[in-house]
Amino acid sequence: MMNTRDYLEAVRRITATQSNYSIAKTLGISPSSVVNYLNHGKSMDDRVSVKVAEALSIDPSSVVISVQIERAKDPTVKKALKDILSKLSATAASLLMVLGLLAQPSPAMANQPEIADSDLPIVMIMRSYILEL
Repeated sequence: MMNTRDYLEAVRRITATQSNYSIAKTLGISPSSVVNYLNHGKSMDDRVSVKVAEALSIDPSSVVISVQIERAKDPTVKKALKDILSKLSATAASLLMVLGLLAQPSPAMANQPEIADSDLPIVMIMRSYILEL
């Protein structure tokens, strides 16, 4: 499970200069906030967690829940949040497996010389967000 520091280091890797200022600019926060997160053990708030997820092109709900786990003091709350995160991860893994199966052409489709876009299956992915915990 990733924490605030891990997420910010991932954002650092995608920035051009890899400085704290670049992280701050990418996320729309102050450089001092980045320093607090990286050097003083502070946890991101939910708004910054969503911005991090957007910068990394990952699911915001998993980042928000990971940071909530990091912030939680009560062991029972931590366990409940970890359970939510594991269920979310299991759902994502199942979805990826199904999408992988759908992405492979059937033998009949593979042997066709040309396939029109209208002949391909349509896959819709819906995302739900946890607004309150």
